[in-house]
Parts: sequence; C-alpha cells; structure tokens
Amino acid sequence: MAAHDGKVQGTGLVLRGWRPRQTILRYATDEWLSQISDEANEFVEEYGEKAGVAFYKVAKGEGTLLHSQVETWLGEQAGVITGQTISQHRTAVNGFLAWAGEGELVEDVSRKRAGEYVSHLLAHVSAIRRRTVGRYVSSLSSFWKWLEARGLATQGNNPWRGHGIDKKSSRGETKERRQWTDGALIKILSSSYTQRYTKIFHDLVRLTLATGARMEELCTLTAGDVHQRDDGWWITIREGKTKAALRDIPVHESAAHVLKRRLKDAKGFIFEGLIPGGPDKKRSWHVSKAFGRFTRKLGLGDAREVFHSLRNTFIEAMEAAEVPESTVKLIVGHARQSMTFGRYSKGQRVPLRDAINKLHYSSGLMRLIRAATSG
Repeated sequence: MAAHDGKVQGTGLVLRGWRPRQTILRYATDEWLSQISDEANEFVEEYGEKAGVAFYKVAKGEGTLLHSQVETWLGEQAGVITGQTISQHRTAVNGFLAWAGEGELVEDVSRKRAGEYVSHLLAHVSAIRRRTVGRYVSSLSSFWKWLEARGLATQGNNPWRGHGIDKKSSRGETKERRQWTDGALIKILSSSYTQRYTKIFHDLVRLTLATGARMEELCTLTAGDVHQRDDGWWITIREGKTKAALRDIPVHESAAHVLKRRLKDAKGFIFEGLIPGGPDKKRSWHVSKAFGRFTRKLGLGDAREVFHSLRNTFIEAMEAAEVPESTVKLIVGHARQSMTFGRYSKGQRVPLRDAINKLHYSSGLMRLIRAATSG
C-alpha cells in the first residue's frame, strides 16, 4: 500500500483528505495514518469498499457510525416515552440500517439518501402499509433531532422531514376505527370463549360501555379505586397517558353489579390473575390479544372492531343522549383544549352523574349489560 497518495492498493478505494500537516510530528502522523489505512484495506477486502471508507473516517474522527448511537438515544428516552414506543423506534432505525448497511455514517444520510429509503418502503414489494412507513420515518426524524441536539448531525438539516408520506388517498388503507354495533356487542356478551377469559371479556365490555374507560385503566383498577357514594358507584383512574386521563368516573347503574361482585373476591386488583406483558408490562396486554382472537372466532365480519372502539361506542351513545362534548371529555379523559374550559375550568362542578344517567343502548344490549356473566 502506498500511504503517500491516499490509495489502498489492490482495491478501487481512494482515501482522500488524510494527508498530515507538515509539522515536527509528520513522521509519527504518517505512521498512524498508515496503520489506519492498513486496517481500512482489510475492511475493504472483508466487508467492501463502503465499510473501508467508513472505518477510515471514524478512525480519523471525521465520521460517526449511525448504529453506535442508537442505544444511547433510546436509553435517554426511558421514562420519557413508553416502552412500546421505544421498541417501535428501535425497529424503525434497525430497518434503515438493514437496508443501508451497518457501516452507514451519520454524515452519509443526505436528503437524497433518506428519500431513496422512503421510496424503498413505499414500493409495492415492501408490503408495508403507508401508515407504518409514516411511523418509521417519524422515528428516524426523532432520532435525527437527538443527533442534532448532541452535535452529531448538522443542525436544522433533518433529512427525514417533508417526504409527503401522508399525501395520499386513503383508498385501500385500513379503515378508520368505528363504534361497535349493538348487534355485534350482543353476540359478544352472549358468547363464551375460554374458562379463563369469558368472564373477564364480558365484565370489561360492560364496564367500558358504562364508563368509557380504556382497557388498561380497568385492568389496573384496585379495590381502593372503586367506591360507592350516595349517588352510586365510582372508579378512580390514577395513571394515564396525559394529565386529563387522571379522573373520577361515575359508573352507569347497569354495570354496578360487576364492581360489587369483583370487590368480594378482590385481594388487590379488581381483575385478579392478569399477567403483565409487552414492552411496557401492561396488565391488559394478553387480554387484548385474546379478545382479538375471540372476536375473530365469532365471525363478525365488517362489524368486528378492536376493543378500544368500545370508547367510540360510549362516546357516540353520550352524544346521542345530548351530553355536552366538554362533559364527555371529562368522563373519557380527553383534554379540553379551549381557553374557557381547558384553562379556567377543571370541571369540578360538572354533574357527571347526571350525564352518565342519560346513557342508553338498545334494550337487548342493556339487558345483557345488566345480566350475570355466563361461562
């Protein structure tokens, strides 16, 4: 190898920009660069030209390996974002590295390079939904913001922004989440699944229809979170994704029997025996998966929705009962954004019990909400 002309002999690799300054340390520097060039040559032979160039730049302090920063970034996000989001971020960045190569440098990711990857993801052969592509690019953009903040990427030059992924007709995409039909809910509450899950499913459906609470909120309820007041039963949600999620909810009288029955056997949680799972160790993780299998087994066709759509159903029913939107938001834990109700009022004087008493579904569904659990 000739260290004086910047070429690694035996390859097409040209290592530019490495000539040492003419100082008294020239010969020591020449030896150092020669050793780096020898190592780079070995990288070229074993891993290819790109890997050799990357190694040379990193060794000289002129490049930063992208993969070397991923876990540091994700580690700093712990406690700021959920474990599930961290997992999604990791999947997105690893997907890019699988496409670009482990030797990809931060400095190599130009807007053109990012665009090539986006086009790759959007290609029909990738079999990735457009919404998923958008999530991947959003994760990469978040990664780049962190790199900029740490001085590892050029400030204000995020290559992952503005690719127009959302600018497409929704035709052929996954349908928007809708409410459950009363007919489908009647079938769910009239059907059995397994000895372990049937009662859990039925009670969770009843309580969600009677409160609008999220599945995880119900699965983490303890006996101390359930209390009876003069006007009926209430539950307290102590944790949530936002400040608005922390709230007291009046329970419609039709599902009061669920709380009474479960309180008798509760040693801690109202729904005992649930095994936490998923990146965030949610108590609802396995229940949610099993509920999906249950509803697929029922063959509901187009009427089938995910469990979370029960909140849509509750909100639709409250709207049909002419309950003000600002009041519904207090019950379901949505932030009230307006200056008047969002900032100046906390809703403490709003008669939530009067609002929940207006809730009503079809007679057949109301009968099953009030009924004892089968199975």
